[in-house]
Amino acid sequence: MAAIAAGTTKIVYTLNGGRIFEAASNAGWRNLNSGVRGATAAVLAVGNNKYIYAA
Repeated sequence: MAAIAAGTTKIVYTLNGGRIFEAASNAGWRNLNSGVRGATAAVLAVGNNKYIYAA
């Protein structure tokens, strides 16, 4: 699991079944599929961009 703040939005990433899900405070904390697959993940926010490293 990873958590970041992108501006005023808080985002939590979780890993389940090889898929990375994103839940954001501005989307009602719905757990949405990010479209990224992996067994491990790291997340970084730079400005308005989010980078997901998955391996």
